[in-house]
Amino acid sequence: MVDAGDIFAQIDAGVGMVRFLEDPETYDSAAAVARIDDAVQRSMALSQRLQAAHRAVRARACPASRSERRCRGSPWVGARGAAAPAGPLA
Repeated sequence: MVDAGDIFAQIDAGVGMVRFLEDPETYDSAAAVARIDDAVQRSMALSQRLQAAHRAVRARACPASRSERRCRGSPWVGARGAAAPAGPLA
């Protein structure tokens, strides 16, 4: 990860120490802003896909044949019929 530039650190193999450094990017260029914007757009698209998948799972977890009381308000029903805890996407 250090060699790939994913994190900024110096590795002293002789002593077995790692020293973490500051990111040298100042984010003050148009290219940096474009990279950040692209990352935000991809994150938003991923969030929308995850929410759609979550809705699809919720719809399959409580088919019409199940009791309304057991499924109401629960994103899914556990193996023994106990409602699983609702997550942040519920």
